[in-house]
Amino acid sequence: MTEQPVVDIYFNRPQQEAYEWTQQCRTSIALAWGRGTGKTWFIRDGWWLRVAEFEHLDRQSWWNGYCAERGIVDVPKVLTPMTGVRIISLMPTLKQFKDVYADGILRDLEGDWKWLRGKVDRTTWSISFPGGSWIKPFPAAEHSSKTARGMRCDVITCDEMDDIDAGVYDGVAVPWLSEPWSLGIRIGGGTPRRGRHGLLYRQYKAGQIGARLRRGERVEGLREEQITEFPKTHSILATYRDAPQMVSKEAVNEAKANCSKAVFQREWECNFDAAEGLVYGDVFDERYHVADPPPGVQWTEYLIGADHGWENPGVLLLIGVLGHGKDAICWVLDEVYEQHRADSWWAATGAVWFQQYPHKFYPDPSRPGLIRDYQSVGARLQEVDNSIEDGVAAVADRLVVRKDDDGTAIGARLFISPKCVHTIAEFGKY
Repeated sequence: MTEQPVVDIYFNRPQQEAYEWTQQCRTSIALAWGRGTGKTWFIRDGWWLRVAEFEHLDRQSWWNGYCAERGIVDVPKVLTPMTGVRIISLMPTLKQFKDVYADGILRDLEGDWKWLRGKVDRTTWSISFPGGSWIKPFPAAEHSSKTARGMRCDVITCDEMDDIDAGVYDGVAVPWLSEPWSLGIRIGGGTPRRGRHGLLYRQYKAGQIGARLRRGERVEGLREEQITEFPKTHSILATYRDAPQMVSKEAVNEAKANCSKAVFQREWECNFDAAEGLVYGDVFDERYHVADPPPGVQWTEYLIGADHGWENPGVLLLIGVLGHGKDAICWVLDEVYEQHRADSWWAATGAVWFQQYPHKFYPDPSRPGLIRDYQSVGARLQEVDNSIEDGVAAVADRLVVRKDDDGTAIGARLFISPKCVHTIAEFGKY
């Protein structure tokens, strides 16, 4: 391999801390970094540093040395002879990858990192190196992920994590690192667009628990596998204050002056709780999600949901479903929203829908007596998972406007009829 020239890299404090974590295999790192901390630059330079380390390097020899230094007896056996490092960049769409990384890639590979001799395919934006290494962007849309289950790699870098379905991340991307001889490194970050119900917060929280476990603290409520795996997970919260050399005070002040408080806190402070409309404020847009269904639509099925209440209103929702599974589109078609109503009133009111629509009924399980009343008038009862966090995450996921690989909007999977005024109001208040 060509002798490596000296490349001057200056890491700020959070970058240096994160880089030290990347020297451990089988590790996951969540970068909860606001604007001005150099997240994109850090991820990109991390690619080049990994390629420089592993180009032409025999993987078995490397594992032997890595394990010997750390006193690890169980050395991974590399069944497939290989050199180099395999890196996948997971982003919502290929267009977003190009928008964020393309200029920097070309500048780096024509400048300080030219000696790596990386070749860029400007159609797929894959990068290949003569010593066996490669870097490939991969769009995280569900339709794309289905074609990627057989891929394998050593490092996954993940940007805009809250725009990526947790199911794609867990069920598709993580298995990419499943080979015993994979380095098994995951690095992800982004803007907290889904508050505490997004993938970024989930990974950030796991890293914070991991830090407590590494300190020897006892953390209640963890499963056995979490106690084993979370110590391998790291996370760090950082803002422009942690990298004063990278962003001017004038730029920060301008952002404060022109952004709403919630937007500034989310974008610059990486505040997971900052949103205009609390839980759904970041993903629910009344101008988009409130609409009449297409005329003459033939619904695949109907769902009827019930929430019990007295001072807080009780609710019945009629939802039309078009399609099947996670790709189905749901439309809230009608609502009943009332205070101070007896169980008999709710049963009689629900009976109108139960008899009119072939349905599945999902009630709040806290009132078994009322549920029996509903069943007596024709409700077709379904089992309910009453987890608040899972429910909020599922609703938020359906509200997000998906995009295809070119960045063209495909659409959301949850809409509300304008007649459902109380349901609409709840999205802005919850």
